[in-house]
Amino acid sequence: MAPLSCPETFGRAEKWSHLRMPTCDRKAARSIVTAVLRAGVAWTLRGEERRAWREVSRMHGVVLSHLSPGLGPATPAELVDLLQQQLSSWIELDWEAIDPNLGSLTVLHGDSITDGAVEAGGEYVEALLSVDGGFDNGSDWLPSWAWQTAEQVERTFYRGMKSLSAAEYSRARAMVIEVPCGTASELLTQYEERQVSRVDAYEPIARDRLHVSPSGSWFWPCPGCRYPMLLRGGWLRCEYPPHDVYRYSLAPGEGDELPVLAGAAGRDRAEPRRADGVLCLAWGIWRFICCPGLAEVSLMRWLEAKKYFTSGRIVRWENRDAWDIGIYSPDGWQLRVDVKDVADPRRILDRLPAGETIVLPWHRAAQARELAGLLASVTTPDGLPYEVLTDRQFRTKISGLIKKATASR
Repeated sequence: MAPLSCPETFGRAEKWSHLRMPTCDRKAARSIVTAVLRAGVAWTLRGEERRAWREVSRMHGVVLSHLSPGLGPATPAELVDLLQQQLSSWIELDWEAIDPNLGSLTVLHGDSITDGAVEAGGEYVEALLSVDGGFDNGSDWLPSWAWQTAEQVERTFYRGMKSLSAAEYSRARAMVIEVPCGTASELLTQYEERQVSRVDAYEPIARDRLHVSPSGSWFWPCPGCRYPMLLRGGWLRCEYPPHDVYRYSLAPGEGDELPVLAGAAGRDRAEPRRADGVLCLAWGIWRFICCPGLAEVSLMRWLEAKKYFTSGRIVRWENRDAWDIGIYSPDGWQLRVDVKDVADPRRILDRLPAGETIVLPWHRAAQARELAGLLASVTTPDGLPYEVLTDRQFRTKISGLIKKATASR
């Protein structure tokens, strides 16, 4: 991977713990974040995986490839030491160009990967090299969040859906979002009731989501998305950041009883379920298809409940997901809606939405002004200007349009 070329002048640091990073290449900055996350999780697996040290060394090389000669940790071991510190304390770059929260990210705590690193992996991991270039992405030994990207998952998932009709495609998308886990018989029932062809999306529950006791294996579905929650260090939590409210400490149960959930007062409580024979969505499909789809389906149901829209006026994932929702008013107005749930709104510029109405879910509402500014100078592929709305603003707008249309009849 070639070093950055940048018109800025590199400042020489007095010691390698304070690095100077050019700020002209956001993709390079994201590559550094990917490298430190992969190095961190590889370090935690060094006792059981012979490739771990090689991975740490490779990621050390990726970090150095983006720095001026002479800067950066001199050895992979020094890189591991730095992973115990906040990124902003040893890599000096414009963290606003990625996400300011990443500057305070610590990848390792002792010999354990931090929760923040796992969350960052779901949002920021990128493919560092193409598979065609002989790059081992670690898919057979690294956790999914450390190597899977949204683009990879989407390509594979949608390729498997190409043979479906538009109606079958829509029903299959809905099932993946609404049915994140179930026994083989439960999934078969869902396929039949929804008239959906079987999709290659489900697999056995991962070990780090199971509690194994003399009474059998158990898991806790997240109250927000129903996906098996992660068990780590005496904590039970959902990895989807907006569902971080569903976080519980576990106290040992008496005898063979299940652990007791604490910290659940006043909130939806996760309830244990037997894991025997249960399959769940592959992690990448859950994280990159199911989770963003929760906001999409919520809006779809809200629109479909409006008596104003007759049958067929609300189209889900229209034209095989060219845009998320097509809205066709009986009074002639129409909207094409794309719901965007991404940590870095600037990534939306890399692949401009086809829908002219961009809706941000409640947990991304703070991005509205920035995204509107970014999209102000561009248009949809067919030349329409973009409008950026929060979920609440969108619902208010639709309610106002319906009220105006019905009042004028």
